[in-house]
Amino acid sequence: MLTDGDPTRQICQTLWADAIYVKDFRLRHQWDDRILKSAALVLHKFYEGYDLARLLIQALDRRHCSDLVSDYLSFFLGFQKVNS
Repeated sequence: MLTDGDPTRQICQTLWADAIYVKDFRLRHQWDDRILKSAALVLHKFYEGYDLARLLIQALDRRHCSDLVSDYLSFFLGFQKVNS
């Protein structure tokens, strides 16, 4: 489709995109530990889904009375400062 006869002019139409589908994270209390850990790792490492990864780690913390989310945030914030 041409706009003003220019084939390179953008029309603001998305032609392709990436998408990932995550189980309904509102039901994360039903996920087992392996799923929570795996999903957090994949979201962090491959999709930069840091906010959802933190949420899943926090679910593990609630389940096991741990504080892994503090370590995650410390690492993450320190990592961001190094790369800035």
